Amino acid sequence: MTDIQNDGRRLVSRRAVTRTAAWSVPAVAVVSAAPAFASSMTDVGYFAITAHCGTVNGVINSGFDLTAGAVALPAGTIISINPTNGVAVNISAPSGAVELGGGNYALTAALPPNQKITLNRLLNVSAATVTTAVVTLPTGFTSTGNPKTSAELRYAESGIAGVLGCQVGA
Repeated sequence: MTDIQNDGRRLVSRRAVTRTAAWSVPAVAVVSAAPAFASSMTDVGYFAITAHCGTVNGVINSGFDLTAGAVALPAGTIISINPTNGVAVNISAPSGAVELGGGNYALTAALPPNQKITLNRLLNVSAATVTTAVVTLPTGFTSTGNPKTSAELRYAESGIAGVLGCQVGA
């Protein structure tokens, strides 16, 4: 067995050890931060917002259907509904959604897979208008399933004087 004798001299100074440690900590932190952020996004896959036309007792009862795909849509998903021409939009927010103001509605709970929520427009329209709905996922969620994130309802002349017809847009 070989004996190592210490003659009291240090081969590496304390400063050199501290300096090396100080430079290596930020590098490790930067390298490990990127994969953690990338993996924190949740993919909800395909989902769709679509428009529908209809009437109830002679009143236009058209609106938008938000349908989840194979993965639930998260609570906090925003549906922004914006009309043109300054026409007011009265939306019936169903159970599971809450009005945030300014034409914005949010899911209060996750929308289960393959389920839909309907936001109806309860308004007798007397002026030509286009109403657009756009869906925005909350922070931390993404969709790689080529979702349908917007839909349009159009109210235009129906061919009968003074009567507007509902049309589903893009």
